[in-house]
Amino acid sequence: ATNYDKEDEWGPEVEKLSPGGVAVVDEEPPKEPSEIELLKKQLADSFYGTNRGLSASSETRAEIVELITQLESKNPNPAPTEALTLLNGKWILAYTSFSGLFPSLSRGNLLLVRVEEISQTIDSESFTVQDSAVFAGPLSTTSIST
Repeated sequence: ATNYDKEDEWGPEVEKLSPGGVAVVDEEPPKEPSEIELLKKQLADSFYGTNRGLSASSETRAEIVELITQLESKNPNPAPTEALTLLNGKWILAYTSFSGLFPSLSRGNLLLVRVEEISQTIDSESFTVQDSAVFAGPLSTTSIST
């Protein structure tokens, strides 16, 4: 009979032994993030506190534009304007540079209303873009599409 530790439902840990009798650990060293991964993380981190871009300072906007420019220069697609089908679908925006989108919200005039989602639906075959925003208040949620 095998005596298993009652707290360990999977039984005892078994070590792999190499032919020479030495334990071998199959662990890969942590992978260093690529330059693109680092830029994407910096970009996502820079969105924090901007209310999806609606309340971003001019300094933050400039930092975000610079990070986007750096990412664009690393685009693996040599002719991105010829690969429009890659853009098809609904995109949920974490940030918008168009602060004039909802001026009352970006100025803080509507204290009880918040933006829950800003999205764009792109159809490259018909060359259309539909912008949409979902707003939430204390008693209801509504959306606007253009």
